[in-house]
Amino acid sequence: MQARGTSAVAMPLIKRTLAFGHLYFWYILLATLDLVTTVVILNLGGREVNGIANAVLQASGPGGLLVMKYASVMLVVCICEFVAERRPRTGRFVALAAIVLSAAPVAVGWAQLAMHA
Repeated sequence: MQARGTSAVAMPLIKRTLAFGHLYFWYILLATLDLVTTVVILNLGGREVNGIANAVLQASGPGGLLVMKYASVMLVVCICEFVAERRPRTGRFVALAAIVLSAAPVAVGWAQLAMHA
């Protein structure tokens, strides 16, 4: 119910589109491939070499690793969006850096799997 003398204004949940949605697609894809690659390597007897990820894995198992990975992805996307409002080129650079940095462990993991196949 609306109070007298006020007008209803629809407020959108999301006020605008993402600045770099097309880049976030690749970032999320690579983050997912990193998780899948890690699980495959762990199931083959390998270990997690990232100290923070290994601590989370030991404390919380693969589910904890999943939560940590996507929480970090959400944090990076939020940082990119925040920066993009002020300095679009810098925000784009951060998004591209996230993609490149996420591709590295995937490439290394696949190379290790290929060598031990």
